[in-house]
Amino acid sequence: MAINNLAALEERRQHLNQVLAEFGSPNFQLIELTIFLSHLLTANNNSLLSAYFTEFLPKYSTLLKNYSPFGIDPLQTESIYSIAEKYLKTVNEEAVNNELSFSITKIKNQFDELKKILEGGTSESSTGNCLLFPVLEKSDDDKYFFGFLETITISISKRISLTEDTFVVVPDFGQSDNRLNQQIQSSWDFAKNYFAGSIKASKHFHEVVIRFNKKYGIYEGGSFGIALTIGFIQELIRFYNLRDVVTLGSNIASTGSVNEKGEIDSVGVESIEKKVEAVFYSKVQRFIIPFSDLATATKRINLLHKKYPKRELEIIGIPIISDLIDRRSLVSIKKQNIIKWGAKKTLKNKLSIALLVLLVFTSSYFLVKDFDDNPVGIDFQSVPGIGFVKNKLGKTLWEINEFPVPGKEYAPSHYFKNKFKIFDTDGDGKNELFLCEVGRSGTLFCLNSTGSLKWKFDYRRIVETPKEKFSDFYRIHMIVDIIKNNGVNELIVAAQEAHHYPNPILKINAATGELIDDSFWHPGGIQGALVKDIDNDGKLEVVAAGNSNGKKSAFVFSIEYDKLNGTAPTIKNYTFLNQQVADFDQYILLPKTDLSFFLTEKYNSTVNSPHIEETKQLIDIKTIEDIVGYRNYPLEIYYDFTFDFSDVRITIPEGFVYKRDSLVRSSKLDMPLTGTSEYKEKLQRNIQRWNGKEFVQMFPQNVEMNEGTISIQNK
Repeated sequence: MAINNLAALEERRQHLNQVLAEFGSPNFQLIELTIFLSHLLTANNNSLLSAYFTEFLPKYSTLLKNYSPFGIDPLQTESIYSIAEKYLKTVNEEAVNNELSFSITKIKNQFDELKKILEGGTSESSTGNCLLFPVLEKSDDDKYFFGFLETITISISKRISLTEDTFVVVPDFGQSDNRLNQQIQSSWDFAKNYFAGSIKASKHFHEVVIRFNKKYGIYEGGSFGIALTIGFIQELIRFYNLRDVVTLGSNIASTGSVNEKGEIDSVGVESIEKKVEAVFYSKVQRFIIPFSDLATATKRINLLHKKYPKRELEIIGIPIISDLIDRRSLVSIKKQNIIKWGAKKTLKNKLSIALLVLLVFTSSYFLVKDFDDNPVGIDFQSVPGIGFVKNKLGKTLWEINEFPVPGKEYAPSHYFKNKFKIFDTDGDGKNELFLCEVGRSGTLFCLNSTGSLKWKFDYRRIVETPKEKFSDFYRIHMIVDIIKNNGVNELIVAAQEAHHYPNPILKINAATGELIDDSFWHPGGIQGALVKDIDNDGKLEVVAAGNSNGKKSAFVFSIEYDKLNGTAPTIKNYTFLNQQVADFDQYILLPKTDLSFFLTEKYNSTVNSPHIEETKQLIDIKTIEDIVGYRNYPLEIYYDFTFDFSDVRITIPEGFVYKRDSLVRSSKLDMPLTGTSEYKEKLQRNIQRWNGKEFVQMFPQNVEMNEGTISIQNK
């Protein structure tokens, strides 16, 4: 349509009037006005612009003044204010010019704040301690979609004339949505039942007023159920002067309907995708959603992160409202001062002073019991990829998303053992959490007791061998331990070069995140390690296990903590330049078995960390000889060394025996059978140790046989 075609222009003007009359969404109206204004501006005809836009100017000015870029795709906002700036240049009337200038400046300032958030920054302003919820606006033809964040205000009173609890929704446009009404009733029933026994029965009923603060129009559906339920709980506490004080964290939003049992229901695939997008383009830092929608939301977040990879938004899946109430990182529940609260109750209910004193003594125990917010553990097994941070009572305080899911060769309890440590490093009585491998990054994180970041550490260094030069990117994949050394809490971690075998062990200041030492390097993967005085000489040793790339074999070593510098013995092409072999107490190779050679070209390795059996004074090492060797389970060999490494006990699991013996009987492997003393002697003769100059046979003589195991004396 040519812009100078007046008939077509008049038709568009009439259509715009119809849209403004029929559609209540302010953002939708502003977009339609912006499109119409853009067409007029392309004509470069001020007379035409004045004739066709003057009637819309008051509406346009009001919508522009009230517009917020939060919750909306930035491209849409850029279009709105760029057209407004072009129009401003044509406006001669000072009052109109000033009003439009003010609105454009406000939008651009807010837009700059949004861009800062999308680039990983934080907002200078807060959404406050109210629970927001995203509301979706869309046209009937789904041509446009907008999101904005709404809040509600609740007030409760009692009316003698009422025969039942009554709800008033503001604004009221004379239309009622059944789902919204049902959600109000369900949230109210849950909130009242939550305080069963705390609120005295009354013959009078409540009038509950629910105000949607932005008053954008008709509200439908029940996805504001989480916010409504928490709001009812807060207001009932205030109305009945209960001792609890419930405070929400800032910059938190939620979506999800809640039934009378407190169960949080899905909002659906399309709805959760659009609401995640609306929240993504906002100040919100944590978004609470139904647990059943977590997979869809995570997929949507990953898609949005391709455009804005630095945007920090935590998605929290919650199955039931009580789980949310128990999380101290989201909802703070504290008791009012017992004297002040008791005084108010005394005045209101004529409590005796004796009862007030009794309350002082009895409440202290329950205050600690019910509201402990100090993390002591993480549950990784309930939901793959998510860690639920727990207090000592087993209550979930908050959660950590994007943890890796271990392969089948790893028991989850063993795998995650070295992915985190919990320790009070600054002595304030609140534990810090140290985490690695979160979000598939190589970063080491330190979080405080509420889940806020204290510091993070990334390791960068270039090393070389005679054969090649490696990149400077390292992934910290294991937290070994935290020990106090010379008055400093040292965090011992293991890292690995992005795609190759250099593996340093690092010492980091647990309080500050600063690197203390990085002088030990291993030419192959360190799969696990521990720190312990295993020989009772008063000095700590580091015991580690993994695989040596140069020697193509599993290994285990022991070295004094203070001597942890240098590298491991290996062949020339795998030796790091300017590194000497470390002063090991023991460096032992556990070579591949004949079964492993038959099944895979890859060398064997250990799995998990060395395990200490205190009562037997043993160090347990487990090697993987093949990942999918028997019924899709790994083929393993167990080596149990004494603390001084003078003795070893080898155990051959049933799966290994079955697989190898079947190959022996079919003449694919040489005799002897696996359970015989001859085969077990062969295993023990293959073990080698470093004597300071070369690798030698560790157990050359004196073999004692037991059923299924072999005990070897190192003479």
